[in-house]
Amino acid sequence: MLKTHTLTLLFLLSSTSICFGKLRIGVPLLKPYGFYENGEYSGICVDHAKKILGDTPYKIINAPWKRVQHMAKLKKLDAIICMVRTPQREEYMDFTNQIGVTEKLLVTSSHNSSNLKISDSPLPPLVVLRGEGFGKFDDKIKSSKYTVFVNTLESLVGMITENRLKYGILDKFAYQKHKTPLIKVIDRFSKKPYYAGIPKGSKAISIKDLNERIKAAEGSE
Repeated sequence: MLKTHTLTLLFLLSSTSICFGKLRIGVPLLKPYGFYENGEYSGICVDHAKKILGDTPYKIINAPWKRVQHMAKLKKLDAIICMVRTPQREEYMDFTNQIGVTEKLLVTSSHNSSNLKISDSPLPPLVVLRGEGFGKFDDKIKSSKYTVFVNTLESLVGMITENRLKYGILDKFAYQKHKTPLIKVIDRFSKKPYYAGIPKGSKAISIKDLNERIKAAEGSE
């Protein structure tokens, strides 16, 4: 009887060790960065994880951005594959070489001949796709009582094409991944490089290893 229980315990430990061997990759629960759809994870950050990690076993942890950051501080994640580097985040994360550049776009209907710039003041009513901050324009955009924040590109496009609001702001990746002829770009702003990061002191994977994988992924494109 004791032998049976011992064998069962050893089997359970060996089974769970496979799970422990997977890298825990944090991805913000926000389109187009990370989302669960049709039975699988998708999004910009998920695409980067697939390219960079290749056949390495990993598990996507898709959660609101603040929770992802908090989990990284507690070392409950092994890496966040795409994030903007800030002094505050450098206190608890080590960063790789640059992976790419984020950019915000000011858009309008394809039939609109507007030459509006994001630096114009005051800004007209806007519909904004939720995402990263907007740099020096952040307060200006958020302070407008006419600004409407939406969660999907479909909502943003709908409000513009139905003439409920004339202008919109969204991330470059959202525009590229779900490009539609119904809207066009009239201004670009708030460019920020982004990186992969691992919690300081983490032993699951090293910055050197990630940099080598990033370089290899870039060479395969």
